[in-house]
Order: sequence, then C-alpha cells, then structure tokens
Amino acid sequence: MDREFGFVGRTLMHGIIETHVLHHLVSRIPFYHADEATEAIKKVMGKSYMSDQTPFFTALYRTARMCQWVADEGDVVLFETANKVKTQ
Repeated sequence: MDREFGFVGRTLMHGIIETHVLHHLVSRIPFYHADEATEAIKKVMGKSYMSDQTPFFTALYRTARMCQWVADEGDVVLFETANKVKTQ
C-alpha cells in the first residue's frame, strides 16, 4: 500500500513509502524514477492498486492495535483482530 509520508518520506527515505507498491513489484527501479513508474503501474493494476491517505503514524498505530495475528485457514489468509473482525 502506498502512503504519503511528507517531507521525511520524500526527501530522507527517497519516496519508498509513497511508492511502496512499485517497490514490491519491481524493486530494481531507481528511486528517481519511482514516481513515474508508479503512475504507469496504476494504469496496469487498475482497482488492484492500493493507496491510503491516512497519515502514516495514524495508520501505523491502527495496524499495531488492530492486526493481531494471521489465521492460517483456507486458501486466503487474512489478519484477524482481537474482536475477530477480518481485514484485508
């Protein structure tokens, strides 16, 4: 999932958080072409491409509080929360 991390993410981390989906698909693309390549994969991936505009630390906190474990049952494995709500 791509997220905006602001100045720190763009400048100090070379946009790895903002172009995270691309990084997992084609990790050899240099960071200075990552924004351009991300725009290209959005067209190819369509609705499968995921980004979230939730502030990074808010999303990190939510994930740490809600995603407790992975239920290893069936063909599709999902995180389960403490109250048994399945999330993707």
